[in-house]
Amino acid sequence: MTAPAGRAVSVPVRIHNFDYAAADIRLHLTPPAGWVATGSWPNLMIHLPPDGEATYLVTVTPPAAAAAGDHADIELLAESTRLAGGAFRHRAILHPTVGAPAPAPRISVHATALYSDGLPPLFWIEAGADAFYRVEVSDRSDFTQVNFSSGSRPIPAGVDAFALPSAAWRRLVTPPTRQLYYRLRTAQDATWAVVHESAVASLTLSPAWPPAGPEITALHGLSPAAPAQPFSVAPAFRVHTMPNFYYAVEVATSEELFDDERLSCNEHNFFSSWFGSSVVPARRLRSDSGHAIYHLPEPAWDRLKQEFIDGRAQQLHYIVRQAGVPSQLFGTIHSSTHASIT
Repeated sequence: MTAPAGRAVSVPVRIHNFDYAAADIRLHLTPPAGWVATGSWPNLMIHLPPDGEATYLVTVTPPAAAAAGDHADIELLAESTRLAGGAFRHRAILHPTVGAPAPAPRISVHATALYSDGLPPLFWIEAGADAFYRVEVSDRSDFTQVNFSSGSRPIPAGVDAFALPSAAWRRLVTPPTRQLYYRLRTAQDATWAVVHESAVASLTLSPAWPPAGPEITALHGLSPAAPAQPFSVAPAFRVHTMPNFYYAVEVATSEELFDDERLSCNEHNFFSSWFGSSVVPARRLRSDSGHAIYHLPEPAWDRLKQEFIDGRAQQLHYIVRQAGVPSQLFGTIHSSTHASIT
């Protein structure tokens, strides 16, 4: 039998009563100094009927400082007490050897940075030689407070994938948290008498909203790939705002039309999702998550694209505005920076 230093290993032993009468049998283990040996029999004595037998486990733990290759002789003595003087005895010698250290438990995550309003992290578990694991998450690197524990989970194959429950994820990121720490604890059996730990690792959380204001990104240019005709596809945008905020997407052939020359706006050089136009109804847009895809309505694009077809415009400028209440939507402090596509 082979056991890593400081870690227990168990082997079965069979006790057989060859006597013609029932007997009480005393079992005794004698390990050398520094080694620990225990048996699974419930009492100092076991009772066996004539020609009866029972199987038990002997668990051996080498010293934690033992080197690979060290070995010991552990005596198991079985002694019948049916006759005075213990006439029936049998000795077995176990020869455990210290093997290579067991692999340390490891935990990793599918991404080291996540949006706090996105999907919960998925952990990959490697428990080494242990049969049970527990994932723990904390907002403190020293784990003086454990904010989440998976509880004891079996891992018969040594590896597993564990997805943090959505309800726990929402609790962990509210109020907004920028850093979470996680670790793996493993045990050989369900008693958790001996516990092994992985190193502590961290997970960086991006806030659920842009810290410098709303963001907007064009998904494609004004001229799609052939064989599509230039300006034939209405632009679309990815929008990122505060969750549950109102937002408005605006496009213009000149960036001055957003603020300074707003009175010069018409349906051929400007469109706002909030106000709409004569051919597009106004929409009060709002996103629960703060993430959205906005497609410029085709009727609005039909009027704007003529400026590009005729050569009067070369760039389409765009912004997104956000506000918790509609009355604050059109202050420039709530707007993204100006950007453009060609």
